[in-house]
Amino acid sequence: MLNRPVLAPFLKHLAAMLCWASASAAVHALPARVAVMQVSASTSQEAPALECAPLPKRAPRPSQPDADPLVIPADEEVRESLEGAELKRPAPASAGRLLNRPLPLQGSTPLRVAIWGDSHLAAAFFSQELVSLLKLAPDQVQSALLPPTMNAPGVRLPLRKACVSSHWRRELVYAHREAATVPGPGMVNLHSAQAGANLSWDFRHPSAGVRPGSLKLLYQQTAEPIEITIAIDGGAAQTLVLAQEAGPAAVEVLADGPISTLSLHLVSGSLRLHGLALPVAPSVKLQMDVFGYPGATVNAWATADSDYLSAWFEAQAYDLVLLEFGTNEGNVGAFDPVAYEALLNKAVSRWRARFPDSACMLIGPGDRGVLVRQSARGKRAKGSKAKRVVMPGKNVDLLKYSKIHASIVQIQDKVGAEYGCRAWSMLDAMGGPASAYTWARSKPALMAPDLIHFTVGGYQRLAQTWARDVGWDREAFWPR
Repeated sequence: MLNRPVLAPFLKHLAAMLCWASASAAVHALPARVAVMQVSASTSQEAPALECAPLPKRAPRPSQPDADPLVIPADEEVRESLEGAELKRPAPASAGRLLNRPLPLQGSTPLRVAIWGDSHLAAAFFSQELVSLLKLAPDQVQSALLPPTMNAPGVRLPLRKACVSSHWRRELVYAHREAATVPGPGMVNLHSAQAGANLSWDFRHPSAGVRPGSLKLLYQQTAEPIEITIAIDGGAAQTLVLAQEAGPAAVEVLADGPISTLSLHLVSGSLRLHGLALPVAPSVKLQMDVFGYPGATVNAWATADSDYLSAWFEAQAYDLVLLEFGTNEGNVGAFDPVAYEALLNKAVSRWRARFPDSACMLIGPGDRGVLVRQSARGKRAKGSKAKRVVMPGKNVDLLKYSKIHASIVQIQDKVGAEYGCRAWSMLDAMGGPASAYTWARSKPALMAPDLIHFTVGGYQRLAQTWARDVGWDREAFWPR
């Protein structure tokens, strides 16, 4: 859909305005309606390494070798499927759609970028490559909001280490109705009502840059008091009784130096943690907040309570927002494009209401392949000329997800245009339908064996293509 720069006006606008300096770190601001409790803490220059208590081990499930494993179809079968397919490509959208409104850039802030997405973004290989391409020093890049997704499978955060005891349950806004009524900024909550539940963070990660001298614990204040203890850098624990006005709330920790570790212990009550808000250091040029979670869909934006969600962003303006969804929406028995368009329209409209002045881009899913049984590879149904591969008991359409994802990309382009958002397709960046098979067979492989996800090199290749298409360049943002 898009193979040429589309953000040139955006970059020129930023180049003229993104030359600034800030005298001190800016703490992530929260609106007045968020109840904030402040506590002071002392730090240590030699904080001990974070040690996590061992989690209960699950008994391994017995498994037997698959006598007829799933494998990648042969190249000939893929070519024959393409010859018989009728895949219409959407026409490239007109240029300038991304910037149909001025950007409210502030002279005292860095370039602020937010990304919401699924497993493709959760692992952070895509976003880290974008950072790498800008060639910024570690202290020039930072996240201001960290979702409570630490230690979740497939999720990587800019932390040296994190500990999550077994007493916590993750609530996913896209899948849980209760979570949608009290959503955190990352569309994921961490909830426990079990006394003894523990959480710990170690902020000494090389890529995290400057360690925070203060931070906010974002949570839901319940009608009943919540008692917790917190400890900084392995020091003595402080007991806090949280009894503020019910609703979105925060505990602000003001330390006398850089914080290395923070530990939280639930004593009593029901605690629903929404994440951490960190101060942005004066040296930061790029603030990038990544909210990715495996399995996530755009339904989170369609169902999340807008009033509660806005509490985390009323004082937080993003210059550019990327919404990367579609792979999980297409992973259904019978994809309904009409229903998907209605869902996407609702989600993007609610997102746009929250961020009316942000430049935005919808990132569509990449190509996805279909694995076949090894015994069926290379065989066709007898007496049939259909370009199908035989699988025991049924035929397999090798381009099933290519067709679905092409439809999703076209719908994203249409809906995005209605709300001033540009669309970019991983499917197109890969080379179009059936490219999953090509990427899987490349040396080194760019596609994971499941033909859904990508290798680290694959995500880096996609990020490089995106950067080239939109003009993501250091000199454009910060001219020497």
